[in-house]
Amino acid sequence: MQRPIDLQTLFLVLLVMLGLGVAHCLQSSRPVGRSVSGSQAIVDILEGGGSPETVFGKADLTIVIFVDYQCPACRSGHLALDRAIQKDGNIRLVYKDWPLLGDRSMRAAQVALAAGSMGIYPKVHGRLMAARSLDEASLRGAIIGAGGDWDRLQAQLTADRQGIADQLAANRSDALALGLQGTPAYLVGSILVEGAATEEEFLRVFRQARAAR
Repeated sequence: MQRPIDLQTLFLVLLVMLGLGVAHCLQSSRPVGRSVSGSQAIVDILEGGGSPETVFGKADLTIVIFVDYQCPACRSGHLALDRAIQKDGNIRLVYKDWPLLGDRSMRAAQVALAAGSMGIYPKVHGRLMAARSLDEASLRGAIIGAGGDWDRLQAQLTADRQGIADQLAANRSDALALGLQGTPAYLVGSILVEGAATEEEFLRVFRQARAAR
């Protein structure tokens, strides 16, 4: 025999569902990041300063990312940002390697920047973000997997040692100009997001940044 519905229990369940719905609406409508507009430094950073970049579609919004290849939050943010960019389709993505976590982070950043001379920086960046390790075998695998030549890259590291050092120093200067405490960080137009974000949060900040212009 089916028991009758307890109206008091049903009422409590409805209240809980309503509360969850309201909480979701508030969460999905809250601003992501903070505005940092109004300074020449922001304009200069958004221009890229010779950093590697990738252009998607009409690229009507610039995103500058500050990352360390050993940073777990950077890896999480990379996946979410990639999905958001694929959905949006109109992004200019500027890469700012900012190695903070020791020698392996520094070595990986140097290898990635040297790969720019072969036109494969974005592919190497993605592979390093997914790599389980940043040992020499993994770095070599990332270069070869992206279509590059490991021996040529070694020569490029030597030939452009100062240029790579200058680029990393410029990236650090840009990070400090933004007041960053660590990685990851994302300058989306004039909105700064510190820490990893979800795909939906990235899409929301894209809309906020466009609306703020």
